[in-house]
Amino acid sequence: MKNEINIGLAGEYLTICDIILQGYKCFKVDERLPFDIVMFDAENKIYKIQVKSTLKRKTNYHSKNKISYTFSVTRQKKIRKKIKDGYTYLHQENKYTKDDYDILALVIVPLKKVFYYKFKDIKLKYISLKGDEKQHLYQCLKYPIIDEKTIKKIKRCY
Repeated sequence: MKNEINIGLAGEYLTICDIILQGYKCFKVDERLPFDIVMFDAENKIYKIQVKSTLKRKTNYHSKNKISYTFSVTRQKKIRKKIKDGYTYLHQENKYTKDDYDILALVIVPLKKVFYYKFKDIKLKYISLKGDEKQHLYQCLKYPIIDEKTIKKIKRCY
């Protein structure tokens, strides 16, 4: 469990770093909320960002057994269930709703890359990435500070 928390925190801070280097204001929020970061665009519109992080590529059946970085875009909830000799824990998936977050940030921690998706563009429970996709933050914003031409000029932290 400790490593999972560290992977999640690393992803959140990489996302914060990426957002700040693009000229936006943002901050981390309380753990009990359905989103991890609050960000403001050029016109101070507020965006709620949910961050999902991963460390390694896996072979998975969601992408036809290809090796990829796979992210579950549902909430995982542990449910404690009483059994004969004590307790066991079951995992229950809960779907996010449009009120939970505006932007999903998928972070591949070893590559130090962040990929951004609008909530409305997410159709499946899993997203698989090769690691070279072009999913920039400005594509998710109503009032972006920068565009694709400018983003190529920015010295990224990775």
